[in-house]
Amino acid sequence: MPYGRRRRRYGAAPAQPKRVKIQLPPKPNLKDLKQRYEGYVVANQDLRIKALFDATEWFKEAADYLIAKSQIDLDLGKELQGKISDLTKAIKCVEQAVDVSLGNHNRETALKLACQRYETYCSALSPIAKKDKQGNDMLNTAGAVEMTLSIAIKDYIQKYEDQKIELEARDAQSAAKYAELLISLKDTFTNAPFKFKVTEEVQARKLIGSEFCYPKPMAQDMVKTLRKEGILKLVAQELPHIGKAMAVVEEDGRLRIDPKKQIEAMDQLFKDFVLYCQRADAPGRIIRKGDFGGFQQAPPVNPQPQQQNAPQPNVASPRPPRQPRHQGQPRRGNRVAGKYKAGSTIGTIFQRMLDMQEHTKAELFAGFKGCESGHSAPFTRILRHGHTIEVKGNTVKLVQINPNI
Repeated sequence: MPYGRRRRRYGAAPAQPKRVKIQLPPKPNLKDLKQRYEGYVVANQDLRIKALFDATEWFKEAADYLIAKSQIDLDLGKELQGKISDLTKAIKCVEQAVDVSLGNHNRETALKLACQRYETYCSALSPIAKKDKQGNDMLNTAGAVEMTLSIAIKDYIQKYEDQKIELEARDAQSAAKYAELLISLKDTFTNAPFKFKVTEEVQARKLIGSEFCYPKPMAQDMVKTLRKEGILKLVAQELPHIGKAMAVVEEDGRLRIDPKKQIEAMDQLFKDFVLYCQRADAPGRIIRKGDFGGFQQAPPVNPQPQQQNAPQPNVASPRPPRQPRHQGQPRRGNRVAGKYKAGSTIGTIFQRMLDMQEHTKAELFAGFKGCESGHSAPFTRILRHGHTIEVKGNTVKLVQINPNI
């Protein structure tokens, strides 16, 4: 028995219920929103619309975070309840901007309004007083200062307006600099339903709205390929990417590539290239020979075993020495007097003189362009071969033929 007095135990106190900790979604980073807003300052309107859509995606995550946090922060819940109309209007504006039939201008306006409404609703993330045009604090219906987000879309809209002329000038300069490449792509792929463009606003080839955009470094390499290796290499390089862009379809609000449409598009693009090569203004040589790199030759599927005594590939076998032609051995083809090729200028003139009669130079040179009555090169050649001719002013006569020819 243990030493000491044993304490009397009464009933144990009931355990306190554990406090359930609400799991909050990750807090959105304001730097991500700033980066998406900076994508708005470009000349391409499709890129501006894409940047605004990306910003609304950030605001959706921010709204979910604030709604979850309002369950444990009653003051935040009351604040969000008073701004519920801003959230509703922002969602309606985004739904309107999804409709492509409205036109890019109306879609861009709707998205800018949606971002402004979202900024008011999500102002608790980084609050700042909303200012009017005169720079004074704006008040809400309760008389309190109305707050908004510290990062505002209106600042980037003003930045775009300030740089609009410069951005458009850069696009025009790129179109003039890469006109050879853009015209070649347009003439080659006539059935492509978009316009080709070179811009510094993308990092890789990308279909943006109705424009297929190339970055400047890639366009420079494509120009080198076109000039150095020929248009066939350029077509083989770009055909899969353009065919994939033509096969993009929308399904359940998401974009995907239809393999069947991709095959049909590539087939049509190849036919366009064939028609382009048959045009009168097409380049005479579509490919240039040489090892320029880029494509690797595939190994044979079933390589045939080589015989031991067979010559190794890429090794030129020595040619047998050429035997000298014996004197008096007949030459190939029809010859006039065994020396001159039939149908040639000198052969025709000599054949006309074989009747040993006098002929005028005009008769001998008849039918030959560039030969005039004072031309004496053919007769000098005939004399060099040992024949005897007699020239009297404008008349020529063959006196004797060299029998050793």
